[in-house]
Amino acid sequence: MRIALEQVVDDYWRQFQAALNNYKETTEQRKKQFEELKAKDEANSKDIENQMKKIHRIQVTQSVILHHNFVFRVFDTLIG
Repeated sequence: MRIALEQVVDDYWRQFQAALNNYKETTEQRKKQFEELKAKDEANSKDIENQMKKIHRIQVTQSVILHHNFVFRVFDTLIG
């Protein structure tokens, strides 16, 4: 009877160890995936920020050009 109990305990211990190892492997894989996604997110955020800066510069340039065109038309009207 004692040997049977020891075998049951050993079986449970092996099952526990297998479950623990599986948990560790799965957790490590998910941690790596998370780090990869985090790095991509940071890169994408920087890219978005740079694109927003470019858009802002284009808008400013466009505004300056439109303003200058308006001033020149008014000037031509006054002189012309």
